[in-house]
Amino acid sequence: MTKLLKYIRDNLKILSVILYFILTAIIIVLMFPKQGKFRYDFQKGRPWIYGDLHAEFDFPIYKSMNIVTAERGFLCFRGFKPYFVLDEGITKNQIENFSKEFKRRWVEFSVNEFDIENEQAYNQRKNALLRKIENTFETRITDLLNSVYSTGIIDIEEAREETSSGLNQIMLVKSNVAEEKNISTLYTPRSAYEFLRLAINEIYQENISPEVKRYRSFFDSFDINRFIQVNVTYDEEKSASARNDLLNKISMFRDKVQKGQRIISSGELVTTEKYQILESLRVEYENRLGFVASQLISFGKFILVCVALFVIFLFLYNLRKEILYDNIKSLFYFIVGYFNYFRCFDNHKIESYKLLYHTFRYFTHYFTDFL
Repeated sequence: MTKLLKYIRDNLKILSVILYFILTAIIIVLMFPKQGKFRYDFQKGRPWIYGDLHAEFDFPIYKSMNIVTAERGFLCFRGFKPYFVLDEGITKNQIENFSKEFKRRWVEFSVNEFDIENEQAYNQRKNALLRKIENTFETRITDLLNSVYSTGIIDIEEAREETSSGLNQIMLVKSNVAEEKNISTLYTPRSAYEFLRLAINEIYQENISPEVKRYRSFFDSFDINRFIQVNVTYDEEKSASARNDLLNKISMFRDKVQKGQRIISSGELVTTEKYQILESLRVEYENRLGFVASQLISFGKFILVCVALFVIFLFLYNLRKEILYDNIKSLFYFIVGYFNYFRCFDNHKIESYKLLYHTFRYFTHYFTDFL
């Protein structure tokens, strides 16, 4: 450890210069235009400043984001059908509740209306007609409830809030089977109540015997609304999956450019059409290059710069050694070299394959001519 520290102290100046060279190589590589990116700059409405451009490979022409967004909006509005699930457990629970409540209320009413001693006496043979009427109404009303719940009861306002859209056609999942439904064919809590009240009244009118007439007040007071509950609810997960499947069917491409086909001529105006083709070429170029290739290019550029700077280092070491041992001079000429290198690089749009030549040229120039 002591020998290492002593070596660093004795050779601090030359090590500092080596560090300058390493930092220079890193800075040049970082500042150099990314060859992993598309090598042409262009703007809509301005002339094409390069030579004639021909397609080096087949590539698709992408749709603009405005077109894709419009197609997605139209497809979601016209083609998307949100998913709703019919909960059959609610049907079972509500019908059980109805059956218990109807029996209890019917027996109580019958005992009072027909002066029956008690509930046990109601079940005797002499009251069989009342029990038959009870079973008839209970069965008919149960069938009505089953029919309503099988069709489905939905809260439309709540459904619209959850789906954030107007509702017309939906996919109704019942017993794990999805079926397309017009939402107008489903019941709302209000329409279900109105339907059941009207249907129960019709059943009453069909059985207008003297005994049945005495149950008029029973049906007037019996609140069927207590057994009406929304059983169709929005399924966010299934709806999101269906929406994504629908959106994935939208093609991102509208046409194709063949290999060798002329894309744009020198001096030609970059119109909206040409801009979209050039953008498509840029995307395909970068996609084909990929991450690994991009990193290999950066590594290659670093090697090229290091070779150029190493030649400069050998030149200074053999012919201008006094610069290497003067940190202030070295740092000053490195800074001057940076500014002039990147100024010329920016002005002349130097291509990457000329990197080695220009790096050597500019740094050698400023390390020799200004001494």
